[in-house]
Amino acid sequence: MNAYKAAKAVRQRLDAQIARAQPAKQVSNKGLAFLLAEEGYRPYAYDDPAGHCTFGVGHLVHRGATTAADRTTWGTKAKPKTRAEVMRVLREDLATRYEPAVREAVKKPLLPHQYDALVSLCFNIGTGGFKGSTVVKRINAGDFRGAADAILMWNKPAMLIPRRRRERELFLNATYR
Repeated sequence: MNAYKAAKAVRQRLDAQIARAQPAKQVSNKGLAFLLAEEGYRPYAYDDPAGHCTFGVGHLVHRGATTAADRTTWGTKAKPKTRAEVMRVLREDLATRYEPAVREAVKKPLLPHQYDALVSLCFNIGTGGFKGSTVVKRINAGDFRGAADAILMWNKPAMLIPRRRRERELFLNATYR
């Protein structure tokens, strides 16, 4: 019975903290660093694992391989773009695609670390996958623990499992690694 009372008290404190929190509208600086660590940083045009032209931090330039024109526009290893340019493109992607997708799909208030974890997940699985996910369904039903566990369902390919564990840990415990 003591364990039940202790768990209930923790849940009540968390509920009160969430109720006081201002809804997150933008990825925090810690969340941005988390996303950079997960996605990687290349200040030039490159082909992603699926063979599509990508820039910076996962910015899809277009489907298909990188061309000479892409390298002229988006840089090369020898002539990379500035960090400021990479961050500008990343922030634009977040502000126009991923942050709105999270805000539109999730109907419950989120703490900043929860929001950061969900934006990282959305960035990786895409807005369509995120909006229809069990993660979103469980959050909207008020089951935050279940939502955290559902993050782990996005485990294909297997190389994503460590990332999903880090996103889950961030969502539950504000652990920015």
